[in-house]
Amino acid sequence: MATAKDWGTPGADRLRELFDRVESFTIGAEEELLLVDPETFDLRPAGGELLSRLADPTTYREELSAAQLEIVTPVCRSAGEVARSLAEGRRRAIEAAAGDVRLAAAGAHPFAEPWAEVATGERFQRILHEHRWGARTGALAAGIHIHLGVPGADRALAVFDALRAYMPDLSVLAAAAPYFAGRDTGFASIRPKLSDALPHQGVAPAAVSWEFHAAMIDRGRRAGAHRDPAELWWECRLHLRLGTIEVRAPDAQASLADVEAVAAVAHCLVAWLAGRHDQGEPLPVHQPGMIEENRWRAARDGVDAELIDLERGEPVAARDRLAGLLDDLSAVAPQLGDDHGLAGARRLLSLPGSARQREVASRVGLHGLVEWLADRTERLDG
Repeated sequence: MATAKDWGTPGADRLRELFDRVESFTIGAEEELLLVDPETFDLRPAGGELLSRLADPTTYREELSAAQLEIVTPVCRSAGEVARSLAEGRRRAIEAAAGDVRLAAAGAHPFAEPWAEVATGERFQRILHEHRWGARTGALAAGIHIHLGVPGADRALAVFDALRAYMPDLSVLAAAAPYFAGRDTGFASIRPKLSDALPHQGVAPAAVSWEFHAAMIDRGRRAGAHRDPAELWWECRLHLRLGTIEVRAPDAQASLADVEAVAAVAHCLVAWLAGRHDQGEPLPVHQPGMIEENRWRAARDGVDAELIDLERGEPVAARDRLAGLLDDLSAVAPQLGDDHGLAGARRLLSLPGSARQREVASRVGLHGLVEWLADRTERLDG
């Protein structure tokens, strides 16, 4: 498939053609896993060595942090299929590591030094050269990126513009990084603040139309704001190489059951929004400012947050908002094969990852917490 660099500035017709190729509500994922020392449980910059052992660039990729490994799924039909693919990817990585390094998934490492060793790849070294401290800090964040196929370019555009407002909801559900640099941050997830050390983070501007979006990408490229649209690291973006909507808001999840839960919510959201669009309902397009406010509240308080209802401009408890949203999504889950994942999302809402991490750390400390995260990450039965 041609890359954005191959076609230069992507014009509106080219983008519409790319997104029109999608034929069903597909899903795929890329998960960023921390690599930790099996004895100290500190970060270990073993990504390059592990990639060499795996020798599978389709499934395994280098990350900005030399102490991370990215696992990529193929195109899947359901969140459960995504979780099974990641289970196989984790299994092979564990086998290749041969005990020299362990896998652990969380939004950020709880006690590592806040200064990442950047991977040696040319692209990552360029990012380091351009963004300096920002690259070393942003590299400490670890997430799961969910690629969602929406049939029809114009439908996908409408869904994307509306979906942006739901990124704080997904962040609430997936918040799993309360500790950083050896301290409790007081946040449910410090990961968004780490990511903000790099540019082009947070809430994307509305696409509005393919012509408007193409012109915006072109202006940014000509101004030198980005070399490639792949460096627009918004939490929800139109992926201009794959023709998907990419959701980047959730923290990495240790439990594969939690991975499935978060992925199922994202998958159901796009189908639910598409259904409303197909029925002639104009989907709301909210401006970044108030979505950013919800992003902040979600990172700080997780399921205990008070979010803003963007339609009414009034506060609403995140737990209540998420519970109501899951009720709405239950109508589309069966046709997507996501019933099991949506049930997992309800359990995750009642016992979120940040609360579980704090409970474990209170018993065994931060080193014990990382060992617990590694045990959950390497347990492949969910």
